[in-house]
Amino acid sequence: GNDGTATVTGIVLENNQGCRVDASCYLRLRVGSDEIRVIYHPGEGEGHVNKAAYQQGVSVAKGAHVEVYGRYSKRADVAMIETFSSDKFYIPVLAN
Repeated sequence: GNDGTATVTGIVLENNQGCRVDASCYLRLRVGSDEIRVIYHPGEGEGHVNKAAYQQGVSVAKGAHVEVYGRYSKRADVAMIETFSSDKFYIPVLAN
């Protein structure tokens, strides 16, 4: 969107729960032929964490079909959407 946000649907390739050991927690999603990293917890040091998106993200299993709404960015060749900075962002599992 024009406000720097994006909504995507995709299949979860990995749920990395590194935030339990001071790194970030993220999902790797397959969206068409692309891969997107969805950061649902930044690790220690971040002031705000969207608790609902964290609970949604941490409970997602590999192979699940999800919809993600969050702030979009791209670093190097890695497309990312983060869902922790606003309570408006979400990661629901979709029915297949």
